[in-house]
Amino acid sequence: MKRLSLKHIIASNVFLLILSILFVLPIQIVESASESLTLEITTPQNNTSHKTPTVTFNGTVNNGTSPISEITLIPFVDGQEGLPINISTEGNWSFDSLFTDGLHNVSFKATVPNGLPVEKTISIIVDTTRPIIKSIMIVPPGITDAKYYLPVEDMTGVPLDSKILVTVEESNTLDINGLLSGISKNGTSIQFVEDENSTFPNRNDKGEYEILYKPAELLVKSSTYHVYVNPFSNDTAGNFFYPKYFKFSTTSNENPEDAHGKQMGNTQACANCHSTHISNNKSLQGGKYGEVSATNYCMACHDGTSGAPVIQDFKSHKHKNIGEKTDTCTSCHNPHLSWSNENPNRLKDHFVIDHVATDTKPARKIDSDVELCESCHEQDDPAMDNLKSHYRVLSYKKSITATGSVEDFTLCFSCHDGKKGSDIVSFYSKPEFISKSGHNISAIDGSTLNGQMPCADCHVTHGSDNIKGLKKKLGHANSNEEYLTTSIDWTEYDERQFCLKCHNNKNEMYGNKVGLSTKDKNGKDIPEHIPSHETACSFCHGTGSDFIEQSRSAAHAPIKLETILIQGSISSTSEQQQSTSNGTIIPSQFPTATEPSTP
Repeated sequence: MKRLSLKHIIASNVFLLILSILFVLPIQIVESASESLTLEITTPQNNTSHKTPTVTFNGTVNNGTSPISEITLIPFVDGQEGLPINISTEGNWSFDSLFTDGLHNVSFKATVPNGLPVEKTISIIVDTTRPIIKSIMIVPPGITDAKYYLPVEDMTGVPLDSKILVTVEESNTLDINGLLSGISKNGTSIQFVEDENSTFPNRNDKGEYEILYKPAELLVKSSTYHVYVNPFSNDTAGNFFYPKYFKFSTTSNENPEDAHGKQMGNTQACANCHSTHISNNKSLQGGKYGEVSATNYCMACHDGTSGAPVIQDFKSHKHKNIGEKTDTCTSCHNPHLSWSNENPNRLKDHFVIDHVATDTKPARKIDSDVELCESCHEQDDPAMDNLKSHYRVLSYKKSITATGSVEDFTLCFSCHDGKKGSDIVSFYSKPEFISKSGHNISAIDGSTLNGQMPCADCHVTHGSDNIKGLKKKLGHANSNEEYLTTSIDWTEYDERQFCLKCHNNKNEMYGNKVGLSTKDKNGKDIPEHIPSHETACSFCHGTGSDFIEQSRSAAHAPIKLETILIQGSISSTSEQQQSTSNGTIIPSQFPTATEPSTP
C-alpha cells in the first residue's frame, strides 16, 4: 500500500475544508435565520368560544436584526389561504375574519427570503346562536302528564302551588339562575328558583333542556303576576336569552274547577242583569233588576274588594270610545261560559256556518256574530240539518302564541272592522298592506310569530293612562322607561315618541332590535331620523288623507321605504309616495284602510 505524502495529506484536508464550507455552513446559516424569525398569536387564546361571527386575531412577528419589512405573513382559515397581512414597523399585526358557527382552525405562516418559514395554528369555536325558549307551561300540583299542563299566556285560576316548566333549545350549557322573575299587581317582586324535581342539566328526547321552576314564596290568591325572562341570562358562550313576557292570575277560591266558587250560591245572579217579566228585549235585559249594568255586575267582584282578580287600570282609560260603543264587559266576555284551558278568560264565542249555495245567494260562510240563522230559518227548518258549523272563540293572542294571522286577533277586529270602529283589520288581511309592512315580522327568538305584530304589543284592553289604550311599558323586557301621551288628542309629538320607544336599537322584540339609520343607501343624511327631529314618522311611513289616517296606518302597517336622495331631501322609491320637483315628499294614492271591510 502506497503511503500518502505530506503533500497529499495537506491537499485532502484542504478538500474537506472546502466541502465543509460549501455544504455544512449554508445549513447552519439557514437554521440561524429561522431561529431569528419569531411569530406569536397574542389574542385570542386557543380553544376559546366567541359569540360574534367576526373574530379578530392579534399578534407579533420579529426578524432579529433584519428588517420587519422582509417578513410576509399569510393567514389560512380552515385551510384556505388569504391575502398577506399588514405588519407595523414594530412587528404588530391584526387580522379579522367572518366565521359560521362551529369549530375553526386558523393558521398564520411567516416567511423571509432565504429562510425557513414559521407557522402557528389556533382553534376557535364560534357560537352566535342564542338560547331559544321553545315553550313555557304552567304545571298544576299533582299533574305529571304534559297534555294537562296549562298554557301560560293570560291563564286564570292558576293554583297557588303551581310550577312553571321552561323548555330551552341550546347546544351549550346554561346559567339558569335568575332566568325568571315577576312582579305582582301590587308591585311586589317574586323570584322563581329551580325545583328539586327539575331534570336540568339533562336533556329530553329532542335534545332540549326542561327546567322546572317554583316560586320562592307561595303565590298569593286572586293576584295577577307579570313574569319576565331575564335577557341577561346566558349560555356558556355568553349568548343572552331573548326577552319574553307573560302574565297569569291565581285562583280566588278553594275549588279551582269552579271559577266563581261560592258566588254560584247566589240564586239571584241572573236577576242582576235579566228580568223575566218586564223587559222590553228578547234577551230580557233591563227592567227592575237590570238597572245595574253588566259592567257593574262584573266589577262587584273584579274590583279588588272580593276574591276575583282586579281588572287592571279599568278606571284610568283615556280611550274616548270605551263606554260609548263597547257597552259592557260582555262586549268581549261571555259570563255564561265555563272556564277552560283553551278559554280561561271567557272570551265571547260564536259559530261559523259553511252555508251551501241557494237560488239567491252563493256558497258562503255565515258568522253568528254577524248574522243569526234565525234571521232566515225557523228552528226546525230541515235545510239546517246538513250545514257544517265550526265553533270559534274570539282570539286575543299575544307574543307567546300569536302567529300574526288575522284569525289571531278576532276579538279586536269584532269592533275594529271599519263598521263599528276604525278599520284596523285591513292592515292584517289585505296583501297590499301586509307585503309592505315593517311590522310583518318573522320571529327569531323561538316565538311563533310570522306575520303582523299582535295588538297587545302596543295596546291594553281594560284601561290605560294613555289615549288610544296604549301601553305605558313597551317591549318584552322589564324596563323602568314609560311612555305617556301628552294630551287627550293624538299629536305628531306623541306619535314620534311612541315609535322611538321601540325604534331605538335597544328595545328587543321577537329577537330584533331596530334603530334609525341616519344615512340613506347613497350615504346621504336622513335628517328625519335624528331622534330630536320633529317630523311625524307617518309622514313617510303612513298612508291616508290626513294625519290621523297616516298615523293609524304607520302604527299598524308602516311602509318600509328604500330611500334615495332628491335635491337634498329624502324621497321614497316605494309606491306609497311621490316627490315634487323641489324634493318635498307628498303621499300618493296608495290604498288606505278607511273603507269598511271584512276579513
